[in-house]
This record gives sequence, C-alpha cells and structure tokens, in this order.
Amino acid sequence: MKKLVSVSILLVSSLLAGLAQAQTENMMGVYFDEAGTINCIENVPDLFDVFLVLHNPTFEAIDGFACHVQVQGPCMFLSGTYNSSQVFNVCDPPGHICAVFGEPLPTIETTWLIRWLMFRMEEETIGFTLTGGMGSPDPLFPAILVGSESYLATVDPGVGDGFVARIGDCTVPTAPRTFDFLKALYR
Repeated sequence: MKKLVSVSILLVSSLLAGLAQAQTENMMGVYFDEAGTINCIENVPDLFDVFLVLHNPTFEAIDGFACHVQVQGPCMFLSGTYNSSQVFNVCDPPGHICAVFGEPLPTIETTWLIRWLMFRMEEETIGFTLTGGMGSPDPLFPAILVGSESYLATVDPGVGDGFVARIGDCTVPTAPRTFDFLKALYR
C-alpha cells in the first residue's frame, strides 16, 4: 500500500510538473527587469524601465509579434527600444504593437522584446494589462510570428485583478490555512 501511494504521488507530481512547463512555453509578460522575474514593485523613480518578455520560446527565432499593452494609472510611455536593429511596427493605435523584424530574432529561454522608458506622474498604483489586440488571431492572447505563421502566446498570470504587472500594492492575498484544512486534504 505504501508503495502504491508513493508511486501515485510521484506520477501526479511528474504530471503536474509537465503541465506547468507546457503552460509556460511561449509565455509573454510585462516586467520591471530584463530577465522577466519582477512583475510587481512597491515604488519606482519618476523614470523607469518596463520590459515585454517572451519566456520559454519553442522557436529558435521569431520574425515578430503582436500584442496590446495597456497602462492604467498616472503613467506615460516616453520611448521604446526593440531587441532588434530592424523593426517595423505596422499598428497605429497607441498600445497596439505589431512588430515585424527585418531579420529573425534568435530566442533564448528568456528573451526581452521591447524595453520602454516610462514616466510616473503621480504616486498612485499603476497596473499593466497584456492582450492580443490588433494583429493577433485572438484578441485575448498575444501572437508570435514565425515565418508566415502566427502562433498564440500564453500570458503570464501576473499579480491578480487582471494585471500582468503592477507598481504599488504588491501584497499577496493569502487564504487562511488551518490544521483542519490540512487534515482534510488527506481524508
């Protein structure tokens, strides 16, 4: 019986680890560092950097991408730099990005796509959302362009309340855990 429980636990944990890896392939998010690890900070200086990052790409290189980044709060984009020397942004509305690279952009485990310089106008909470927008086959998900094909990217679940990144209020809500709750897991 103990062997059966041990084998079952091992199989379930392996399945969950594989599922977690599949969910993070071709995942885009908005971050405050180039490595794509910080998506919430309590405070920033008036001028700060924001990165659009692609995690765990399944392609050796990409030819472009399409997404919509929206900022909610007293903040404005000052400038943007793409991680490629030749880029054509074929979308016009603000916040919509339809970038096509002149040459394929080689990808690594974490590849930043755009670095924005932003200006914070007031000391209020600022939230960032990321969707497909114009140029993506699905308005909810960003798209990755490889050759003439378009692939949907997943979106980093972010910090909650629909935001993929936030400045201010980085508290993580926790559910109360009691001993009775833990015992119920094993009944």
